[in-house]
Amino acid sequence: MGVFPGHAYKIAKLKPSPIAVEYTDGTTKKFFTSGGFIHINNEGSCDINTVECMPLSELDLSSTEKELIAAQAAVTNAKDDRTKAVAEIRVEVLEAVVQVLKH
Repeated sequence: MGVFPGHAYKIAKLKPSPIAVEYTDGTTKKFFTSGGFIHINNEGSCDINTVECMPLSELDLSSTEKELIAAQAAVTNAKDDRTKAVAEIRVEVLEAVVQVLKH
C-alpha cells in the first residue's frame, strides 16, 4: 500500500509482514514487523507502531526455520493455556518470517 498526500486518515492493524519504507531521498529499506498498528495521515505520511521490527537484511532463513521448529514444539509441550498462547503467537510470526525470506 502506498501513502500519498490526500489519503484519507485511517488506522489499520498490521499482521506479521514485511514493510517497505521509502525515504525522502528516494531510497527504500525493507523491514519485518511482528504486528502492530499504522496511522495513515492525510498529508501523505504514516506512523507505524510495532512491538518488534527488524531490517529484513538482518534475518536468516536457516536460523528462523530452527526457531520455528522449537516454537512448534513449545506449542505441543505447553503445560498451560498461557504458555501455549505465547508459543502460538511466536509460531505465527516465525511462519510469516520464513515465508517472506523464501520469496
